[in-house]
Amino acid sequence: MKLKPLLISKRQFWAWGACSTVAWVFWILGPGLWDWLALLILNFSSLLLMTPVEREQPLPGKELVWIVVSLILFGLLLWGIKVWFPGRGDLREPAIVSIIHHPAVVVPFWALLFWVVYRYWKSSVAKSSQ
Repeated sequence: MKLKPLLISKRQFWAWGACSTVAWVFWILGPGLWDWLALLILNFSSLLLMTPVEREQPLPGKELVWIVVSLILFGLLLWGIKVWFPGRGDLREPAIVSIIHHPAVVVPFWALLFWVVYRYWKSSVAKSSQ
């Protein structure tokens, strides 16, 4: 089953951009409530890029397999960190927290995400005009 290309409107793109920017700013603010609020907003912002028809369709089997495989690999990675690096297994360790919340790490991720979605939006606009 081949899916049609996602057609993102200008309003959807800028609403997603505003939500994701706010989420990344909350992530920079540090651990605690800001982390969870940032993750909640970032997950919500992904729904802004979907059309109502896409939200109602079930996931294709191939995508579901990739999601499950990714989650299993991520779980194995966390387990491996606990086993092979016992002193470094706690993700709440101050050094790790300060690194993942530092603007020098967060801003490039935000820019990369924004650039990828922008390119996708521009390509969908170009495809819809043909």
